[in-house]
Amino acid sequence: MRSERPEIVDSISSSGKLEEKTEKSLNEIIIELKKKFNS
Repeated sequence: MRSERPEIVDSISSSGKLEEKTEKSLNEIIIELKKKFNS
């Protein structure tokens, strides 16, 4: 995740919170990973 979407980790690190925008991005990554593992 850090290599594909470093802004997610940076956002959480800088704010100390899981913002709504960041949560949506995490959900997108999870969906993508599930597709890769299920194929």
